[in-house]
Amino acid sequence: MSSFFGNIKAKYDARKAEKKAKRESKILSKDALKDATKQSTETGGAPAVAAASKPEGDVHILPVPGNTNEPPQVGGGLNTNPEWELHRGAGPVIPTSEQVANLEQPLSREELRARAEALNA
Repeated sequence: MSSFFGNIKAKYDARKAEKKAKRESKILSKDALKDATKQSTETGGAPAVAAASKPEGDVHILPVPGNTNEPPQVGGGLNTNPEWELHRGAGPVIPTSEQVANLEQPLSREELRARAEALNA
């Protein structure tokens, strides 16, 4: 049983070390970016920041497609799904007196018990 807990502790320690290494690498990359920014402001150019922040050939200047500030248009997106029509109801339906008169009378307890016995038999 102790080997089981030893394995768990080893895995925990390994994950803890990985997290610590990640944190340290983030701190180092932030420091490198700060240094590059400081150097570029001293020299008056911006290439040092671009080179330090992203590898060459991986520069994106355009916005992500589909991110606009326009409001959603009627008839598009989820508005066209028939499954969502269920949630757009007009509220409770109040039957008229004619509809109430045409409803069937509920069965009595004896009739329901007899029907249940017939179905379960």
